[in-house]
Amino acid sequence: MAPLLDTIVGTWELLSYDMVVSSESGETEVRKLGGKTPLGRIMFTRDQFMSAHVTDPRATSPTEDGAWFQARDEEVLRAARPHVSYCGQFRLFHEGESDYLATTVHVALDPNWVGSEQVRRVEINHDDGRGLLTLHPTQEFLLSDGKKSIASLTWVKLF
Repeated sequence: MAPLLDTIVGTWELLSYDMVVSSESGETEVRKLGGKTPLGRIMFTRDQFMSAHVTDPRATSPTEDGAWFQARDEEVLRAARPHVSYCGQFRLFHEGESDYLATTVHVALDPNWVGSEQVRRVEINHDDGRGLLTLHPTQEFLLSDGKKSIASLTWVKLF
């Protein structure tokens, strides 16, 4: 796993955040969370610690008085609902034809993730000399409209 670790260590910027929703009729719909320019960073260290932050850029407007701890509940909800963040120790493993990254979550915005293991299938690609990392969570996510979806997040390496 050393070559994969060497590849992912660093800081990555989110390029796309897609949620694929399948209907009972078999049709699929791709939802672009965060629109065409989602906001996110993910960092991996050599000692196998990671931190990820993802949000919708429309949720980043300042609060009315500029003080987070005095923000109105609606302002906190507007900022926090689309935000996904977590960090923890990760391990890499290979299964079948795929590489995986499993993170034991130490801290997360979603309290249900703390202590859980978040597993992502890993794809490494290159585009115009840029390193691309696509992470596919192995678990489904329940969207705000109650529909189940599968996520795909693509990142470009900054450094």
